[in-house]
Amino acid sequence: MIDDLFWILKCPSLMKLTNDEITSAVDWINEAETPLAFETLEVASTHNRIGHYYEQLVNQVINKQIQPIELKRNIQVIEQKKTLGEYDFLGRTEQYDFHLECAVKFYLCVGDGSQLSHFIGPNKRDRLDRKHQRLLNHQLRLSDSPAGRAQCEVLNIHPSKKLMLLQGYLFYHLSQPCKLSTLHPEINPDHKKGWWIKQQEQHLLSEQFNYAILEKPYWLSPKVNSLKTLNQFKLVIDGSDKPLLVVRFDKTTGGEVDRGFIVPNQWCE
Repeated sequence: MIDDLFWILKCPSLMKLTNDEITSAVDWINEAETPLAFETLEVASTHNRIGHYYEQLVNQVINKQIQPIELKRNIQVIEQKKTLGEYDFLGRTEQYDFHLECAVKFYLCVGDGSQLSHFIGPNKRDRLDRKHQRLLNHQLRLSDSPAGRAQCEVLNIHPSKKLMLLQGYLFYHLSQPCKLSTLHPEINPDHKKGWWIKQQEQHLLSEQFNYAILEKPYWLSPKVNSLKTLNQFKLVIDGSDKPLLVVRFDKTTGGEVDRGFIVPNQWCE
């Protein structure tokens, strides 16, 4: 979707980068001298895994916005028949070679946000602290390892610029909005924010909005087939046994108001 490509350009990073060796890819793609020609972009092929879909979109943004001389994706680093990791992107421009790691994430805050471990993925198998550390200390360090450098030699790409693209949403309980005063200092205060509730807390939802459920991989810009009133939407909630990502729309303007997750009652116990 073209709107999803716009979303990547407009979405701020989830995290602030304090490591001088690593550059925010959000700034990088938006500082390019050549503006992105959206009318020439092909829509990425549909894939029900949002991570794969997002990576396809990032590939198109890099090619159109940065216009690298060469761009390689998903390059495995293997040493003694053991996979040490995988480069998301390796590329070459006229000025420099680069290594970029990307991820789009959606985390629900189950504390006051003062710890990165308070942010948990809707499937509970993922946490912000683990993902952030893996990006910084493993994925973006591949090009520093002997095996990683050897793989770069094979490709004749020698990255001098390391880039991290970590985008998405952080969701706070609907009764406890994000408080910047207690937020972990490495979280970008301008990150995209949403809300979450348990199914049994649906009384907190308002009739002043229309509702829609987002289906993977279209969790970036809304792709909505039909809107539901609150009463219609509650029937969907009651029949679900998994976390649902929903969008609230203004009944008058039709514009998106905000997004939230509705999770099963036992989700965070």
